[in-house]
Amino acid sequence: MTKNSKLADGIACIIGVGNMGGGMALRLLDRGYAVHVVDIDAAKTEALAAQGAIVHKSASTLPDACLVVIVCVVDNRQVELVLPTISASNSGHRTVMLCPTIAPEDTERFAASLTSRGLQAIDAPMSGGPKRAQEGTMSLMVACADPIFAQHQALLNDLSTQIFRVSNTPGDGARMKLCNNLLAGINLAGAAEVLALAERIGLDARHALAVTQSSSAQSWIGQDRMSRALDDDYAPRAHMTLLAKDTQLALAMAAKAGVDCLVGTPASKAFVDAASQGYADLDDAALLPFFRSKTRFRDYAAPQRVDAIDTVRDFYRLNHTHQTLDFVLAKKAKFLSFNQAVMTPWAALDFLNTLVDDSDPDTALPQLDHLLQTSEAMRANGEPDWMVLTGFIHDLGKVLCLFGEPQWAVVGDTFPVGCAYSNKIVYPEFFAHGADSKRAELQTQYGIYSPNCGLENVHMSWGHDEYLYHLMKPYLPLPALYMIRFHSFYAWHRENEYQHLCNAQDDEMKPWVLRFNPYDLYSKNTNPPKLAELKPYYEDLLAKYLPAGIQF
Repeated sequence: MTKNSKLADGIACIIGVGNMGGGMALRLLDRGYAVHVVDIDAAKTEALAAQGAIVHKSASTLPDACLVVIVCVVDNRQVELVLPTISASNSGHRTVMLCPTIAPEDTERFAASLTSRGLQAIDAPMSGGPKRAQEGTMSLMVACADPIFAQHQALLNDLSTQIFRVSNTPGDGARMKLCNNLLAGINLAGAAEVLALAERIGLDARHALAVTQSSSAQSWIGQDRMSRALDDDYAPRAHMTLLAKDTQLALAMAAKAGVDCLVGTPASKAFVDAASQGYADLDDAALLPFFRSKTRFRDYAAPQRVDAIDTVRDFYRLNHTHQTLDFVLAKKAKFLSFNQAVMTPWAALDFLNTLVDDSDPDTALPQLDHLLQTSEAMRANGEPDWMVLTGFIHDLGKVLCLFGEPQWAVVGDTFPVGCAYSNKIVYPEFFAHGADSKRAELQTQYGIYSPNCGLENVHMSWGHDEYLYHLMKPYLPLPALYMIRFHSFYAWHRENEYQHLCNAQDDEMKPWVLRFNPYDLYSKNTNPPKLAELKPYYEDLLAKYLPAGIQF
């Protein structure tokens, strides 16, 4: 169909106008279609309305002349919800085009249900990303009866120049899409793992990407995602959860066929693990920092800082020796009265810029540079402003060093005191030097605590996280307080230790900590942000949430 044509097929509805559906809507608008849109997100439909789309709250209000309804929701559960809202048309055979990546048997079931209600079905999963959807170059894997294909071939050609007719049987398009996405997942996981390896062995990651993508290792998804990852751009075009879901569906399909996917299984696990470890809301390009976490950052045996091996080990020897229950209680009594000094937030941040964290194996950058790297990564990904502020101030408690505290009593990974230590804590062997290891009543599973008492009732090792958590209680929301207090409690949020002390609130807040940590760890690089350009924004942000003078 040419632009502004008035052919009868020039009316279409799209249900679900997120990344892909939104791109398809813009494509059809550009080709002259009257496009009706439905989505639970009003911001998405309003943006398309500004481009000429007609907004409906439900497909039940579509005009009778709209003979094509394109379903672009995320999963089979959402398909189940929207299909009953689509009714048959009195003007002709209304067709529903199923574009989500779902199990083949679900597609078959939905197609049969549509047919029983007087509707036609096209199985047409899509691939290629929102940019290619808008350009009309995405792939559509089409399975439907010949008469239905012929009826809507003009629409399909307007949607994309890449139409692949898989078969006459709905369900086969879904099968082809799962094969495609399993290979996409394998290629992306391989590209991310190799770049993390290249960095670890001292190669330049951008150069390594250029070489692999110009050689036999080339893949479209590797080039697309890793280019963004190297720019620290994780704004979600395709959420990590999507390839986690799709590859799991592909493995289930393979299992039913008696196929053991020796490469696809570990690739799928990478997406599932990444989604469960704080990357779920990021683009799947964030698989690179996920693999970095396995090969690079927080590696105490081979730290990124060449000066760090002895420094970090000595730090944790002192920390684990002296961080006892009595020590923690004494420090709380001393510092949680907040009578040390009154400072503006910027004065405290300026002091931090004189510190290099002796417990950090990854970076020797001044603290303010690291804080800006963290908060700017959050800001670039559209996180709420209170979270951006949390990223910016999350190490502010290190002002304890200004009050004469040694670094081993200020920084480092945190852990509960008053109960048995987990062997998942870094350098656990050094706890044997501490007084609490000789107190039998403190070395049981629960120690001084009760089952599921809640982390709010647990004494954590003393340091800047604990101090700032108490300092910020009047000013920041609960998720921010959990991020501050527990982002260094790796034994809990990464290793799933100490669950026996957690309550429902802890379980509810843990995803926020996991969401925070990739920004804290994997925004680290050797290029400091430009403070002079960013300072006005952060001055306004600090003023929005915090008082001009803080009683430290």
